[in-house]
Amino acid sequence: MASNENTNATEGSRMYAVVVCVFASLGGIFFGYDQGVTGGVLVMDSFLEDFCINYDGNTNITCHAKPALLPQNWINYTTLFNVLYYIGCILGAYVGGFIADRFGRRATIFSAGVFFCFGIGVGNSSFSLPIFGAEMAPKELRGLLSGFMQMSIVTGILLAGIINIVVEKDPKGWRTTNAIAMIFPVIVMAGIFFLPESPRWLYKVKGRAAAETTLKRLRRTENVQIELNAIGDALEEEGSSNATWADLWQPAIRPRLIIAMLLQLLNKPLVSTPSLCTVVKSLKTLLAMG
Repeated sequence: MASNENTNATEGSRMYAVVVCVFASLGGIFFGYDQGVTGGVLVMDSFLEDFCINYDGNTNITCHAKPALLPQNWINYTTLFNVLYYIGCILGAYVGGFIADRFGRRATIFSAGVFFCFGIGVGNSSFSLPIFGAEMAPKELRGLLSGFMQMSIVTGILLAGIINIVVEKDPKGWRTTNAIAMIFPVIVMAGIFFLPESPRWLYKVKGRAAAETTLKRLRRTENVQIELNAIGDALEEEGSSNATWADLWQPAIRPRLIIAMLLQLLNKPLVSTPSLCTVVKSLKTLLAMG
């Protein structure tokens, strides 16, 4: 019966759910912005003036040297910066997972904005937004809206690059570009609680009635029983299984696990904050050489 129900189209209007997911995806912009902004900031004259020049005897010439000739103390400084960045990501992801299960998806998105404003835990938004979008979107549009969230991350990276170029020569350039980064998390934090909570989380934590009320609001229709039953069936199936870590190595799951791990492994060297920092410095040197 459940399989037949899952083949039916989602009842009601899709537009409101799409708007909700698009608003939530703004969090992807500040996640992407954070990845893109750092590489440009580390080579700005204003940043080097404040943090490199006169630091442990560094001069203007040594701070603007080629990557291979940079002072060792400055290399150690930027390396420590990147290490602390990833520690913050790990912390944010761990705490965010706890908040998502205990207090809801909206709370973890709000916490992602709070963590971002304090300079820690940007990893929180990398998982909280896709979960929220997948659980709010009509099943026919989950792939499209998930892709939109990924696009918002790339948009954030692009926006950071554009703003870095605009303020590059400004005496307060690095402060300006980091101040602009606060705009999107503040918007998300201000608006996220005007959006409905995830029906799936409500069903699991507060019961079927609470999920039904929210689902009717989300789909703009009273006819939500098919989707509500599908949510209940999925939660019941999850609750009845005794999953272990060993299940990840089952033949049916193993290829998916390997693909997911390879995607993460290949993604990080290409678009992570440390790699972007290195690339920006190297490109700047090459362009200066003509």
